[in-house]
Order: sequence, then structure tokens, then C-alpha cells
Amino acid sequence: MGAFGEIIYLILFNLLSWVLNSNSYAVLISGGFCISLNILMHSRITFRVKLSLLFAMKYILIQSFCLIISSLLSTVFNKNNISNFHIGILTLLIWTIMSYALCRVLLVNNSNNTKYF
Repeated sequence: MGAFGEIIYLILFNLLSWVLNSNSYAVLISGGFCISLNILMHSRITFRVKLSLLFAMKYILIQSFCLIISSLLSTVFNKNNISNFHIGILTLLIWTIMSYALCRVLLVNNSNNTKYF
């Protein structure tokens, strides 16, 4: 499940960074697309919780936080003359690790609030 989202993100990031000539916008657009794509799959497959409005809102908040951090870091990486390919890989890794850790702690470990919204 995870590899599918990462591949889509990298493809969109590389395409958009080429078309828009902006790594920050490429991260925001490709990340936003992947957030909406992954809500259902992450609730059912990755975290095995029931999808609900509360889960979706928490998930979107966590992912938006990770998206903003990744976008800001892409600007820093870009100013340090890091290649687009490496920026895509770095933002993907940072976002993935942050997102998984935050979702585990805030959505799944709090099983009284997340298992059966």
C-alpha cells in the first residue's frame, strides 16, 4: 500500500517541478493529491481502523502539517542547490517517517477514540 502512494508522489513531484519550475509548489500539489488518495487506504489497510469523519479530519490535519514541513524543507534544499531528484526523495522520506509516527501516536495508539468512531 505504501509504495503505491510514494511512487505516485515521486512521479507527480518530478513532473510538476519540471512544469512549474518550483519544488515547493510541486511538493504542495503532489502531496495534496496523495493525501486525498490515501485517506481510505491508510485507514483500512495501514492502520486497520474504521474510516469516519473524525478520523479523516485528524488524518488531514496530520498530513497537512507534514506537507507544510516538507514544502518548507524543499525550499531550504533548493537554496542549497540540491537536485530536484534528491529533493523529491528527501521530502518523501521526511514526510513518510513524520506522517507514520504521528498517525501511529495520534490516531492508532489512542484506540478508544479511533477504532470505532
